[in-house]
Amino acid sequence: MFELWAPVFETMHVDIVLSGHDHMYARTPYIFEGVPQEDNQQGTMYLIGATATHKFRTISEQGKANFDFYLDPTQSVVIMVSVYADSMMFETVNLAGDIVDQFTLYKRVQ
Repeated sequence: MFELWAPVFETMHVDIVLSGHDHMYARTPYIFEGVPQEDNQQGTMYLIGATATHKFRTISEQGKANFDFYLDPTQSVVIMVSVYADSMMFETVNLAGDIVDQFTLYKRVQ
């Protein structure tokens, strides 16, 4: 599916894709034409954010290498998103209330 949708997201300048059926929490760097980017000037970030259940999925060490951030799959988390005119702030919090991941996306000028 990624191979089919990624070119559409890139053409439409989608900054982030939110998904969640994999029962894990992980996010990629920006990816453009299948290549991870060093900065946020082009490409799309992919966030898998579904660990709010006890049905967790683990991935191999090689699979983890595809992500900028990968959370231990035994933690349940929620993602809080604050939307502003020029940015979106993401805070991922575990059941104890600890922030386990945090990042901000700034709108890119096209």
